[in-house]
Amino acid sequence: MLIRNQRTQRILLILSTLGLGWLIFGHLLHVPLLNMLDTLSQSLTIEQVPSIFAWLTFIPYLFGHPFGTLVIFTTLLFCLWGFKYKIPAAWLALSLLASEVVLLIADLLLTGLTQPHHFFNHTVFWLTWLYSSLAIFVLPEIKRWRLRLLNQLLLLVTWLAGISHALLTPAGTFTNCLAGWWLALVCLTLAEHWYIKGAPWASRFNGFHNSWY
Repeated sequence: MLIRNQRTQRILLILSTLGLGWLIFGHLLHVPLLNMLDTLSQSLTIEQVPSIFAWLTFIPYLFGHPFGTLVIFTTLLFCLWGFKYKIPAAWLALSLLASEVVLLIADLLLTGLTQPHHFFNHTVFWLTWLYSSLAIFVLPEIKRWRLRLLNQLLLLVTWLAGISHALLTPAGTFTNCLAGWWLALVCLTLAEHWYIKGAPWASRFNGFHNSWY
């Protein structure tokens, strides 16, 4: 489910970059709408929602934390490499490392705008990466369209549940959740472009010549 259409890639990259830029300048200019949404989101806490909702959203939320992210992505990389998807595995590993560097640098530069919260919500960022990775590599392998659609909906609901829980935590605000999502989209779009351009070139190397991509 990679976006192979370059025009679509460019549109998504432009929209996510513009959205992220608007969010940054909105905070610099103290846009009332953003301040109101942040205040509203901070007034909502996990204690105010039914306990069953809190528990159901807590499990997906854990996938966005370092340990959960590490376990899921390590398993996915191991499976990709084992089934001769060596180029996708290498691409995913390098993309994750590059995204981590981008996230840390961007957060370091911009966190001062939203003290005491991070400008980018790391949980939302990694949940978006996780959702996209599973949608790219796992869902296409499900041949029955009804089963694939069911899993797509389940994956989407899980992603939304994790983001909902992140928004209800003390460190979660409307702005940093939206910023984490948009930054993840920027990284994903650039990584997909890199994969489509670089995969045929990488297949000529000895370590990847028998890899599917």
